Amino acid sequence: MRGTLPKVISAQVLVAGNGDGTRPERLRTAWREAGFEAGPVVGGTFSVAATPARFMEVFGGKLTADAEGGVLAGSERALPLDQLPRALREGVSLVAFGRPPSFGPRRR
Repeated sequence: MRGTLPKVISAQVLVAGNGDGTRPERLRTAWREAGFEAGPVVGGTFSVAATPARFMEVFGGKLTADAEGGVLAGSERALPLDQLPRALREGVSLVAFGRPPSFGPRRR
């Protein structure tokens, strides 16, 4: 059974190496300029958040909520990178939605 998407969703961006050491911050800036909130870089990753409509506009395709309350792009948690503008894609290994925790209150 599928649920409804929340008004704002988030994903993790995995940066491929640090390049010259400034790559993560350059990428965060590019994502912010593309209309996403971007969290701090931690261990080569940072989070991005926006409305589902913004994610669909930038990545192409449709997003759905799974039965656990998570977000899927098609049948995957990883988003396709081939539609991304170069400024958002260059130096990115993966953009993926996390799984909801298996503890605590559950959405119904």
